[in-house]
Amino acid sequence: MKHVWKLLIALTLIVALLVPIAALGEAAETDDIESILAGMTLEQKVGQMMIVSFRVWKEVPEASGDVGDTVENAEEEIPAVNVTELNDAIRACLHEYHFGGT
Repeated sequence: MKHVWKLLIALTLIVALLVPIAALGEAAETDDIESILAGMTLEQKVGQMMIVSFRVWKEVPEASGDVGDTVENAEEEIPAVNVTELNDAIRACLHEYHFGGT
């Protein structure tokens, strides 16, 4: 029975010593996160909360100004293409808005 108590006391001491050490590491991580967030603009913070997915792409030409040539009509005629690699428009969008999860 004495061995059980000695083991229990030893484990309690080990846990009591390790918890403050772990808390110090978490405090340092929290400080790093806070400093990163302090350096971000509101637009960057909002972008980090969004997850986007570019699965298909339609290259919609600009309207020429004719009455029948609207963007809605142009979208109907253009087939959707599966995105297998970044094009310049997607790359610029990702760079500009700093989306998270991409």
